Amino acid sequence: MFTKTTLAAVAATLALSAAADARSLEEARASGKLIVGIQADNCPRGCLGSAGKAQGFDAEIARAFAAHPGPEAEFVPMAVAIRIPALTTDKVDVLIASLGITAARAQSVQFSQPYAENTLFVTAAKSADLPDLASLPDRSVGCPKPSTASASPWRNNRL
Repeated sequence: MFTKTTLAAVAATLALSAAADARSLEEARASGKLIVGIQADNCPRGCLGSAGKAQGFDAEIARAFAAHPGPEAEFVPMAVAIRIPALTTDKVDVLIASLGITAARAQSVQFSQPYAENTLFVTAAKSADLPDLASLPDRSVGCPKPSTASASPWRNNRL
């Protein structure tokens, strides 16, 4: 799926962005294991297969990243709300899971250069009169919390 050059660039970028309080790559190498936090319910980005094995784009990036420093990747599936706390309390070494960059998050974690883009969109029943985003203020919008979508302009509409 990826070229070796792309995977090497991603791995190098991620290697340069390890969180200050997390285990170092040298410590992960010495332990023989890189502990990777991924979302388990966000296919095709990251999910668990029927046998419980991490699958998807994020898992593939994580395996390439782990191959760069040398240790094997150990995956820790986690809910959206605990990803950053898991990283900042050393439960995982890195997060490779759809995570938007925000100023608030940057106060506690470091980010690599983005390796993928995630476009947000609104989905509604075909019968709904939803011609554009300007019609959202009178609607109830649901999205995961915490997420960059929950910080959107319509965040005060019963999210």
